Amino acid sequence: MVKHAVAFWIIMILAVFGLYVNIRLGRWDALIFPLILGGLIFWFYKRPPRALTGRHPKVKPSKATMAKLERSKSGHKPGQTMNKRKSYPFHVIEGQKKSKNDDELPKYH
Repeated sequence: MVKHAVAFWIIMILAVFGLYVNIRLGRWDALIFPLILGGLIFWFYKRPPRALTGRHPKVKPSKATMAKLERSKSGHKPGQTMNKRKSYPFHVIEGQKKSKNDDELPKYH
């Protein structure tokens, strides 16, 4: 990283020295290219082309996302969501094992 900074500042010093020499000698035609190049760099810095701005393709939202957006637009509060879970307590489903008789097992182990 330091090497890049050193190279950058050396190039800047040489560019300023070159501009100073050209102005001092009165060679204004040699300044046209650097001025145009500097102007283009400044222009593209302030207004980058659309291809470089990172435009991404538009993605169509899902039905669930659209429904959520519609609920938020209609004034529906986020705390008033519909409860999708069943309201009754834990329910045990009886198994169908046939290898052991429940009558022969003692009540307490």
